[in-house]
Amino acid sequence: MPEEITIIPTTEQIAESRAKVMKRLNQQTYLSQGFNLINQDRLDETWKVFMEKFRDQNLPAAEKEELQQIYNIMKDKDTLAKYLDKATGDIYKQGGQLTPEQSRQVANTKFKCKQAFIMHSEYVACQSELLDYAQAIAISCNGEVKCPPSAFGGIKTFHAIIYKMTTRNDDSRERDFGDIRDACRMTIAFKNMDDMTMAKDIVMQTKEFDGTKFSQKALKDRYGTCKGANKGYNEVADGYKDLSFFLKMPCGMIAELQLNTESMLAAKKKGHILYNITRQAPKGYTGDTPYSVTGQAVLEKVLTIMTPDWFKFVSTNVFGARPYLPTIEKLVDKIRANVANKVYSITITKLEHDALSLTSICIYDDFGRNKSSVSQSSESIWQQVYKKYFN
Repeated sequence: MPEEITIIPTTEQIAESRAKVMKRLNQQTYLSQGFNLINQDRLDETWKVFMEKFRDQNLPAAEKEELQQIYNIMKDKDTLAKYLDKATGDIYKQGGQLTPEQSRQVANTKFKCKQAFIMHSEYVACQSELLDYAQAIAISCNGEVKCPPSAFGGIKTFHAIIYKMTTRNDDSRERDFGDIRDACRMTIAFKNMDDMTMAKDIVMQTKEFDGTKFSQKALKDRYGTCKGANKGYNEVADGYKDLSFFLKMPCGMIAELQLNTESMLAAKKKGHILYNITRQAPKGYTGDTPYSVTGQAVLEKVLTIMTPDWFKFVSTNVFGARPYLPTIEKLVDKIRANVANKVYSITITKLEHDALSLTSICIYDDFGRNKSSVSQSSESIWQQVYKKYFN
């Protein structure tokens, strides 16, 4: 029997590995959901419970559809292949010989699917806690809770979780389960900035925020209501603004709560689809080279939302966007032709990227910054709270 071989890492490898671990442990730069190791007994039990629910004929249609999607990702090779790069996906579907690197990609993707699958029921429980929390804040500050339209209380779809960890950006495959901090999410809408700022101050005093506040990513303040905020992290180039918190809920999971004005959320309904495309640009994109947008769900969503009515609305109501619309219309036509041929990718040029970004900025400028939502008071927010509740 051959002797075992001991593999000794180099000094450089040790230093690099330690640096990565320390970065993850440093809560000033990294906020993680944790790393979920797979226990086979737990996986088997989770699958048993899932199948009982999957066979339930009395489930609401949205939940049944979500469970079918989960089943397909976990069991269907063609579905799983959508989360691999094209070359790897094609070989995997056909049962061909994978290279070692491709085999690692398949194994890594399957592992991430198992992690998310095991946590699915805990997401549902966390979403319930987040809803109770959001309602308490909304009642106190004249807000209205907006729940995402997806199944199981509005948690992020299973597809979106796996997509975010595998194919959304060039660096997606480097993401692990701990990076998914927005599977449970909720929004509170306010008629004006005063009420929204009041809600922000209350959230910052809660124990849920205490659990995350030492991370610089626990609060994104794109309205600039917090002094000393990290502008490089908080600002968004497409013109969208919000106040966004990561909160540690009683169940121990991290959830996302967004605060925003009704006018900005109305603008988001028209403008967010543009961001769905441009956010796939490589980090630090300067327009030097084109980039690819991939994914069936993303491209089909573009075709569903960016209809002739969408273009008519923007052309009629967003004067500044008119010069960019012909470029975007041609891009949508190319996407439509590709999807018709079952080609779920599109190359975005600098001209197209700029047209998408500038149109987005125009939409948020014209609709998102409704003057009625801007605070006109010179009093501090706590003076307003005192007047409202104690006078």
